[in-house]
Amino acid sequence: MESFSLKEVFDKIFEETSGFEAYGLAKRISVLHRIQISNGLWNASKILAEEIEEKTEGILNVEVISISSSEAPDWLPIPPGWEINDAWAEVNNEKLTLNEHPTLAVAHSPPSNGVLEAEAVHIKRWWESDEYKNAKGKIVVTDGDRLIAYKFASEAGAIAIAFYRKGIPETAVPYVGLFLGYKELSKAQLPAVSLPYRVVRDIEGKKVRIYIDSELRPDPEIPIVCARFGERRDRGPLISSHLCHPAPGANDNASGSAANLESVLTLSRIIEKSKLKVPERTLRFLWIPEYTGSILAMEKVLKGKVTEAINLDMVGVEPEGNEGPLHLYLSSLSAPGNIEKISFLAFSRITNLSGLTNHTIEPYSGGSDHDIFIAYGSPGVTLIQWPDTKYHTDEDDINRISKRMLKTSSAIALSTVYLLATETNISLATSDFREWFLKGIFIKRLSEGDEIGARLVGSIVAKHYELKTFSNEPRISETLNDIKPRRKVPVIFGGRQVARRSFDKALELSKLFRQIKGLDLFSIYLMEPTFLANGERSLIDIYKLLRGIYGSRVSARLLNSIVNIFCDVNMMAC
Repeated sequence: MESFSLKEVFDKIFEETSGFEAYGLAKRISVLHRIQISNGLWNASKILAEEIEEKTEGILNVEVISISSSEAPDWLPIPPGWEINDAWAEVNNEKLTLNEHPTLAVAHSPPSNGVLEAEAVHIKRWWESDEYKNAKGKIVVTDGDRLIAYKFASEAGAIAIAFYRKGIPETAVPYVGLFLGYKELSKAQLPAVSLPYRVVRDIEGKKVRIYIDSELRPDPEIPIVCARFGERRDRGPLISSHLCHPAPGANDNASGSAANLESVLTLSRIIEKSKLKVPERTLRFLWIPEYTGSILAMEKVLKGKVTEAINLDMVGVEPEGNEGPLHLYLSSLSAPGNIEKISFLAFSRITNLSGLTNHTIEPYSGGSDHDIFIAYGSPGVTLIQWPDTKYHTDEDDINRISKRMLKTSSAIALSTVYLLATETNISLATSDFREWFLKGIFIKRLSEGDEIGARLVGSIVAKHYELKTFSNEPRISETLNDIKPRRKVPVIFGGRQVARRSFDKALELSKLFRQIKGLDLFSIYLMEPTFLANGERSLIDIYKLLRGIYGSRVSARLLNSIVNIFCDVNMMAC
């Protein structure tokens, strides 16, 4: 078959991508309660696999793989199997039902074993155990860390706990998941609900009634859906998306899952019509429960087979009004690769074709399944629309989803992996792309008045990428431990892992986390430092790299303290 120019590849893939089939799947699965690990998640997995089988007619292979939680590595917390049959909460004679608010029951909550009625105690300083001294026989209401607040409330003798969240619409019921193990939940037995902020503001001392009919199962089976074009044994690039989250969960993440399906169907049509040449390498498409599934996939199914990954997470909402832009986040400093250059080219061309103007290309940012592929050594990028005003709430419904956004995101992802899997002459060198990108960050640091950060970009960060340096490395005044840390588990993603080793250290970690805003927590303090901790790089060098890429918001004090905790609980060697 004739070879095609880069522009022709992008244009043909965009032309063949519809967005309508993706929207149809998003609509079907957004009515399912796809909690980790539930029947709803399994049902969504089966619907997805059946649609691929029916519409690709054998061009792609698809399988639903079942992995027992007993096969998980000991450092990975696995939630129990969980089903919610019914739930309601009543505050000030207003009754909230599961039917109207699918996120009302906190995921993995034990049952209430009948109606519970008690006075509410509003805990604001949830990290202080003394704050719970009057919680016995009451219902604790808090916006606190689910792990810590749940433990303190249980120990204080509360009969239930209700979570809320600020910063979302006051009418919205937030999605909260306990993500505790079966034994932990069986021991605590504290029913948990979520409430909208509008009913919480004056809840102190009011009577609250709750009811939860749920079931917990030990040792659940975790579903992984994998579609493949090419040989099973061969290595190649991958598109991933997490299929989990409660109904409706339309943007997070029915949208990413649906855009991934659209990529599968588009590839099938292109191959069937011979519109582009057949890829030489194996292409894979993966749907998993977030983190839990991608870790198990890399441990048990795809080990050594993923060369690069692009992750689709929350790609369905138009970036307008208060809704954030579509971001392309590049790979970690620890795992650069050609996928960064190629996804940049696809992103630039296809957003232009779709008329999408509100978009950005930025350094690595953590918080989704691309983290896991990076942790296992595969360069990974992610597409995500952020911030999302309805994120993790019951108001994230299908009416928000745009066919244009699904088409755009699907075409970007498929173009990226297709080019990675196909012999194509791309004139732009990866080193040229990185040099251009770093100079952009250099200018950004200067515009912020951060001369030290700019010079670090032009020196230590440039050296890291094996580029010619264009500034002198500055002296920095910050002091950090004189260590060369090395991570002892593939990925460190939060307090749950620490709590399994030491609750006191998890509490200490949460106090540090309260000083960190938003995605900085994942990018700067959880993911990048642990990815870079290879036993050869000093902590001061890790700090310098982070300080250059992310600027003056990187705190040496916080980085030092957080790494110390990981070392104390033996998740890092120091």
